[in-house]
Amino acid sequence: RGRETLSLALLDRSGQVITQSGFGTLARGASLRHLEPVRRGLAGESGSYPYTWQGGRWLGSVTRIPGSGWMILLSHDLADAGATSWQLRFSVAGALLVAVWLAVAVAVTLSQRLVRPLQEFSQNLSQIAAGDYQGRLGGQPYAELEELAASVRGMAGEIQLREDDLRRSREYFEELFNSGRDAILVADVGADGMPGEVTEANEIACLVFGADRESLVGRSLRELCPGLFQPDEQAVERFRHGRQDGYLTLEGTLTMPSGNKVPFEFDISFHQRDARDIAFVVARDIGDRRMAEEALRRSEREHRLMSRQFQALFNAIPDGLLIYGRDCRVTWANQAAVTMVSNPATDLLGKGCAELFDDAGQSTTSCLVREVFENGRPGQAEIETPQGRIIEMRAIPISADDGQVERVIQFLRDVTDQQREQRDRLRTGQLAAIGELAAGVAHEINNPINGIINYAQILVNQYGEDPKGDIPRRILKEGDRIASIVSSLLNFARKRSESFRPVAWSEVVADALTLMHSQLQKDGIQVAVELPDDLPPVAARRQQLEQVLINLLSNARHALNDKYPQA
Repeated sequence: RGRETLSLALLDRSGQVITQSGFGTLARGASLRHLEPVRRGLAGESGSYPYTWQGGRWLGSVTRIPGSGWMILLSHDLADAGATSWQLRFSVAGALLVAVWLAVAVAVTLSQRLVRPLQEFSQNLSQIAAGDYQGRLGGQPYAELEELAASVRGMAGEIQLREDDLRRSREYFEELFNSGRDAILVADVGADGMPGEVTEANEIACLVFGADRESLVGRSLRELCPGLFQPDEQAVERFRHGRQDGYLTLEGTLTMPSGNKVPFEFDISFHQRDARDIAFVVARDIGDRRMAEEALRRSEREHRLMSRQFQALFNAIPDGLLIYGRDCRVTWANQAAVTMVSNPATDLLGKGCAELFDDAGQSTTSCLVREVFENGRPGQAEIETPQGRIIEMRAIPISADDGQVERVIQFLRDVTDQQREQRDRLRTGQLAAIGELAAGVAHEINNPINGIINYAQILVNQYGEDPKGDIPRRILKEGDRIASIVSSLLNFARKRSESFRPVAWSEVVADALTLMHSQLQKDGIQVAVELPDDLPPVAARRQQLEQVLINLLSNARHALNDKYPQA
């Protein structure tokens, strides 16, 4: 009839043509999985099924080849309606015989050419799965197998690289795990939230607990570190808060293999690994730190005590002490400096050197401290405060290791009383010189005065009550006055060692006023004397007591002249 009525095709496990006869120009690799017999064969069925092909109706018989998954499709054209039934049955039977024969032939062939390479391929895969990534997976006789083998070789190489990286990482981790100075334990966390059995321990932990790793693993952390779990109620609460925060720090004591009890600090962090909770425990020997802390506390106590001692010592010094920083501002001051500056101690700190004495000597103070910072040499200055006090200042540089002036110590000394005493001593010396001069003058005028008094007395006696006797009487009065002054001068200037004897205050005051009368009168100073009549005498050295009164009168005279210079 001009066309084939019987067709045969060998299909792979995906329904693609491996080889065919009677299907015209159907190429190798073409897919026939849309045909009903092929769909049934891919589903694992065998039998005869009608289908349509290129506009005609066909009866297809499909049979699977055992061990390979391939299929044989034998088709007969149903358009040949004139064929007898026995011919049709003969064709079907023949097709089945051919299919069986092809199946046997293909099976034998596959056993030799496909199954054996697959078996070798499977053995190589088993070696790779067992960890032999260096095993050779040679070239394969089929392109599909070669492509699969290339993929397997690539995967084996990648797995080898990753396992090498993993091994190096583990070695590095173990090196870090064992290289520290702290004992490290890893323990499982139980259902009660408390660390339980130890699963890992580093070498330091083995030394601390006096056991090897195998002996530590599996032991309870409570057994190894009982202090962390006492008392029980508080321990449960501590670990509960620690799990919430993710970490916990505790201190406890461990008994070393030698029997010594050593303080340890435990840093416990909580993590998850392989869907289970673990506790990472780092135990650190803090014995040396405790000793260092105690030494530091002891040193701080001694330092505070020494600081208080020096503070008390510096506050007992009558001179003021100030310490300046590089900015020329006060960083410390003793009590005497506070008194001299007349400011609370808190007000002194941070003040510039020019601010300490208000308007007095600002430039001097500023220049003194600043110049010492600049030239590095000690300096000295003197100022007078608004209160009239004279302050002598000395500044001394304190240099750092690099030679730069780091601090300046300023000493303040109130020399007001000292200078006043010097003036008083000078004035006393002057008075002594005047006394000696007066004694010499008194000796020179004493005899003429006595003669004048005697002659005046003769005249007074001669005139009696006659008014002509008034002038001689006046001469006698003034002569007696001059003689009294000369006598007082002689008594004051006479150097003698007196003993204590009763002295009348009125006589001492009168003699002192007699000597100071002319100077007080010249300066316009009036002296009012109020002495009780019943004032008893005192036991004293008359001359020294008179000298004291003269000094008091002299000081009062100078003070009044300073206060009222225009009077």
